Amino acid sequence: MSGHSASPHQTEMPYGLWRSPMAMRDLLSQPSVPMYPFRHHGQLHYLEALTREDGRIALMRQSRAGERQCLTPPEFNIRTRVHEYGGKCFCLLGDQLVFNNFSDGRIYRQDLSAQPDGAPPLPVTEAPGAGRAACFADLTPIDRLQAVIAVMESGDEGGRARDALVLIDLAGEAARRGAGRPLVLVEGSDFYACPALSPDQSQLAWLEWDDPFMPWDQSRLVKADLPGAARKIVDRRVLVARAGQAVCQAGFADDHNLLFVSDSDRGGCDFWDFFRHTDGETRRITDDRYEYGEAHWVFGQRRWQRLSENTIAAVAGDHDGERLLEVMLDSGDTAPLAEGFAACDGLSVNAAGDELLWVARYAGRGAEIRSLDLTSGTSEAVYRAGDGAPDAGPARVAYSRPQPLAYPTRDGQRAYAYFYPPANPHYRAPDGTLPPLLVVVHGGPTARATKELHPLKQFFATCGYAVLDVNHRGSTGYGRAYRQRLLGEWGEIDATDIADGIEHLAAEGRIDSGLVFIRGGSAGGYAVLRALTRFPRMFCGGACYYGIGNLITLAKITHRFEGCYTDRLIGETFDPDTLDGDAPDPASRFVRRSPVFQMERLACPLILFQGLDDKVVPPQLSREVAECLGNNGIPYRYVEYENEGHGFRRLSTRIDSLEKETEFFSAIIRARGEQR
Repeated sequence: MSGHSASPHQTEMPYGLWRSPMAMRDLLSQPSVPMYPFRHHGQLHYLEALTREDGRIALMRQSRAGERQCLTPPEFNIRTRVHEYGGKCFCLLGDQLVFNNFSDGRIYRQDLSAQPDGAPPLPVTEAPGAGRAACFADLTPIDRLQAVIAVMESGDEGGRARDALVLIDLAGEAARRGAGRPLVLVEGSDFYACPALSPDQSQLAWLEWDDPFMPWDQSRLVKADLPGAARKIVDRRVLVARAGQAVCQAGFADDHNLLFVSDSDRGGCDFWDFFRHTDGETRRITDDRYEYGEAHWVFGQRRWQRLSENTIAAVAGDHDGERLLEVMLDSGDTAPLAEGFAACDGLSVNAAGDELLWVARYAGRGAEIRSLDLTSGTSEAVYRAGDGAPDAGPARVAYSRPQPLAYPTRDGQRAYAYFYPPANPHYRAPDGTLPPLLVVVHGGPTARATKELHPLKQFFATCGYAVLDVNHRGSTGYGRAYRQRLLGEWGEIDATDIADGIEHLAAEGRIDSGLVFIRGGSAGGYAVLRALTRFPRMFCGGACYYGIGNLITLAKITHRFEGCYTDRLIGETFDPDTLDGDAPDPASRFVRRSPVFQMERLACPLILFQGLDDKVVPPQLSREVAECLGNNGIPYRYVEYENEGHGFRRLSTRIDSLEKETEFFSAIIRARGEQR
């Protein structure tokens, strides 16, 4: 199972106890995947989460000689809190970088023409006052007004957060003093995203949606004429607003054609396909079972760019990976532009219109920014991130290559995953033994696992684990019906899909079914707890990162973006009258599917990790689980980290948590070995 023939230079040791050639600090210090590449005055720019600076997001510039330079001063972080998950929160307006700063939520501008480092950022919007400060995302430049449009999330007089589309003037006297106030263009809906301008900057399109729906459930596409001066939009035209239809990736191909990607419960549109709206008519462009869109968890997702009057470049995905296609707008025909990626995103075209940039991620090497010359058709890597594996002495790390799986579920359907066999050229396992399995569950739960090189999965594979990366039903990438299948069934079919994947591998003789571990964070942490309590004899240990143990607590304190999400996933409206207090209604799904009420079923050790600044899954949820484990006499370890939110960013935290998790699992493997 190791994937390597026996060698006299290999050390014999049980699976799961191999020493990885990847030093944890080196592994986790690798440069992050670059984001949002673009050309400015011919030079490559992109954003990077700086691993050695606690994940601070900065603008990087690469000179023509290949030298990298950080343009964002240390006290600034190009990140936003909008909808908690954030995303793209910058744009270029001429030579000015305009961005949202994470610490104060203010808009800043930085002159990139100043050499060599650019000018220091200057504030545009006023300093935050008392109460909840505003923050901004999806910045879109309006050159003719010397302004930007943005999604603004702010608190009202009662402290409740609300969304609006706003215009931020950069030319006025107030902006020069750092005292600018955004002008509200559009408000009234619960959420906004994806403002897009027509090339002549006379029309504005955007997406909006209301509770109880998430944007991938049901959303609206709206368009309006943009006033010639700064004033509120009063005449909006809703282009798409059907029940059970979701829209994403909206943008103008030209002044007359608005493109968007959509899927629907009706009309035979199960996958995210392209549509074009022209002169009051909407026409479907693609119909080929590729996913051209993705669920809106973060701002700034960009999966297509205009190439010519009749063509666009678009990312098309399926279970095998993603590729770039040229899509003909008149016929819907496609032709390959570039392929062989585990995933790709961040498309941009330079000002001259002759170069396409994108971020490419691979199964067997680190991420790249690639360039396609649209005149010659030649493609090359213009920047390579760290490959996730530093030198390991004479031999480089032999990566475990992901194997796509489609396996049967107990209800006669099909679920998907990626399987990674153990891989370490320095070790071999004793004859006749099989590797332990580590099940990895993504968050969301409306997210997805891809085949892209992931340091942690490779780390565990080099320790001698087989890894199963599950895309349970509810995951994106497999059509709307597959994604929506989780509604009303959260905590049920995701858990059984995990169990069915384990049983599938055990039946094929690829794993030691007596040594199965599981790890996950956020909604993946909930899946960990749910699987451990539903199938307690299937697992020998688990790791839960900022996971959800009590759905009642989550419903009471969850943030606004996901305020109604739990209700729809569970299939029951939260009723505080029956679920508050010491004796919540046992018939409620919020009780029956909350792992804290079934902790007596859990039969294996568990390690828990939690950030104290987490607003999505606050510490109270993990503390409840730890208390239940202690009360039931289950071996556990609970670790909290200061100054960490939802998803750990500090290098010291990431190293410490991985060390503790690895030690926790290794102790279980050793104990099981002694028992055998």
